[in-house]
Parts: sequence; C-alpha cells; structure tokens
Amino acid sequence: MLAPANHLGASELEIVPAVSDNSNNVIPFGNNVLFGFTGFVYRNVPAFTLDVGDVIAFDLKFPNSVAVRRNIFFATANKNPAACELDRSTLDVAPQGIAASSGWTMVVSENQVPQSPSGGDAVVGNFELRYVAEAPFAFPGGGLLVGFQGSPPATFADDTRDLGSDGFLVHTDCEDPGGHFYARLLSLPDLPTGTLDNPATSDGVVIGGMVIFGEGGPAQTCTEGVTAARSRIAQLFSGRPLLRLLLNILLTRMQQAGFPNAETNFGRLLDFAAQQGIITPQDAAELKLLVDPC
Repeated sequence: MLAPANHLGASELEIVPAVSDNSNNVIPFGNNVLFGFTGFVYRNVPAFTLDVGDVIAFDLKFPNSVAVRRNIFFATANKNPAACELDRSTLDVAPQGIAASSGWTMVVSENQVPQSPSGGDAVVGNFELRYVAEAPFAFPGGGLLVGFQGSPPATFADDTRDLGSDGFLVHTDCEDPGGHFYARLLSLPDLPTGTLDNPATSDGVVIGGMVIFGEGGPAQTCTEGVTAARSRIAQLFSGRPLLRLLLNILLTRMQQAGFPNAETNFGRLLDFAAQQGIITPQDAAELKLLVDPC
C-alpha cells in the first residue's frame, strides 16, 4: 500500500507491500558484486520532494554480514507503468519500455553507514534500514525508479556469501494488490539509460518497499512511539476491546525491562489482525514503525 503523509507524522511517502515475503534474496542489500546495477520500479507513485536530511528506509528480515553501504539513486521513469503481466513460468514481466527519463540522481552515497548498520531485526514492516538523504530529488508523480550501484564502480564491495541469512529483503511481487510494484532490476550496466524492463535485466518478483520520512525521521524515542501507537490503536481497534487490551499491554512491556520479546509479539499480533481483515497490512506496518525505537 502507498499513502501520503498521515498519522506517522514525519512520513512523506510509504510504498509498503500489501502482501510480503522474506524468502532467500540478497539483492540489493546482501551482495553488490554479483548482480551489477540493481533496483526497483514502482508505479502510481504520487508527487513528492526529497530534501537533504530526509530519511529513506527499507525493510530487511535478516541482517547483512557487514554494514549495508550503498550508492542509492532515484530517477523518474519515462512513463507510469501499467499493471504488470507476469509470466509465472519465467517470472518475467511483459516489457513496457520503461527507462529513466532524465538521468539518475545519487541521493545516498556509500560513505554513509545507515541506522541499524546491517539491517534486519526479524520484524517485518518496521523499515529499520534507514539512510539520510544527501541530495534533493523532485518527483512529479508516476513511475519511480530506485537504483543501487554495483561494485565496481562502487568502491565498497559487499561480496558476502553466507550459507545462512544475509541481508534478506522483505519483498512482494508485481501482482501485489496495493498496485504500486512493477519490477525488480538486476544485471544492468551502471546508471542505465536504455530500456530497463527486458527479460534479461528484470523480473516481476522480489520487489522491496520503501518509506521516506521528513528530516529527523520517525519517532526518536520509545516513549514517543508508544504514545502515538496507543492513539492509533484506540482508533483502529475501537470495536475490538480484547485485541486493544493485549496490544496496550505489549506497549507497556516495551517500556519495561525484562520483556525482550514484547516488540516481536506486538508485530505478530498486528500481523494476525491484518490477516483477519481487522486492520490493513499498511496499518500494521505503520504501527510497527512507530514502536521501532523500542
């Protein structure tokens, strides 16, 4: 799902999978050596302005072996992609001739070590891998391209190849019911200027979400996050007193010593509520983001 600024306060843009998966995948945060220039193509994205100091956030299920330092680029697509036609036998999308319309803008450099440096905390939907924007970017709306430079030419080489979990991305595919995911990019030349959605350089699966917060990012303290979450829970669960009680108990425990699993259990209860249709997946993701400082 995607939403403009709302009860998240500082949030400017949210592109969050309505249906997510976290199966094995190291593109783009687990390895930047093997797959060239990689990225995501989003559709139906409203206009926004990224300012220096804003926070660009991604969601990992499992941490990377090293700090996830990346050169990250934004670009406006030459068109807003239509809904994908996904071939389930090959995982390719039917090409629509998507390309960068006016070049790529580096918004984060590899010199930056992100908040939660290795990412991944077993919580789906809290977008814990957060970078501070180093350059502005004005987006007019439509198709948005997000790119990650491979090494070389990036000088920070992340060639970790763990047998276990290594920078696994929380992702969805282009048929996500939110309607904002089109393609994953991989094995492209650096800062590509040609067509991106060819079968050799793209597919319609393993597309990660992204959240942009205004300067300073989301709630900075656990107390701030819990206070905002309590208010939101009162609205969302007004007719569900038992769930409301359990969630508030877990919020209290997040602020106390001796309850290390409170945040994880809070997330699981929200996932259950989303699965039952009590709240939306976007609501669940936003609540998780609020209590991330805990």
